[in-house]
Amino acid sequence: MTGQEPRSETETLLLNLRPRQDRIFEQKRELGEARESLQRSEESVADRDRRIEELQRLMGGMEEEHRVLAGRMTENERQLEEMRAQNRAGKTDQHRVLQLEKEAENLREKICHLNDMLKSQQRKVRQMIKQMQSSRTQIEEKDLLIQQLQERVEHLESENREMQDRLEYVTSHKVSSSATSQQCNGRVATDPQVISRYPLGCRKPKALVRVLETS
Repeated sequence: MTGQEPRSETETLLLNLRPRQDRIFEQKRELGEARESLQRSEESVADRDRRIEELQRLMGGMEEEHRVLAGRMTENERQLEEMRAQNRAGKTDQHRVLQLEKEAENLREKICHLNDMLKSQQRKVRQMIKQMQSSRTQIEEKDLLIQQLQERVEHLESENREMQDRLEYVTSHKVSSSATSQQCNGRVATDPQVISRYPLGCRKPKALVRVLETS
């Protein structure tokens, strides 16, 4: 039982070319998905950055309001201290004292509420900054992956071009050799120097021999 005949170079190139093209297609698909993922991550980071800026502006306004309320609270306490001193001196203005105490209570509530809001916004900003830093790390990793995929695709495409060039060369060389062989065979068949001088199927006549009869 004879073994399988070895493949020709053309067959070998064709067998290797198709899987390589499939790998290029798959690598390009992964590259496209990685680029889309990177774009989404960049858009997410940009959106989160805008939200952080908005929160920081909001917090800036809250802090300014806190300073104003704290100033009013300081002034209110100063006036209350004066009114209490007047009361101790017998100069009572109970209505004004009550008014200042009520205003002080309102200011304390506003300041307390504002502090809670500031703390909540600060926690939110810190959390968003942490998430944004994590997203930026992921962006760097995705960017590195894209570079690796791009280099891999370029390498595969370069090898693929070399194989295609080799296949074209081998194919054209085979066609050229076949045409040359046919031309040579044609010349041999029509060369008058090599055509038999005798009709097909006829034997070369033997030399005539005269037989002399003796008497």
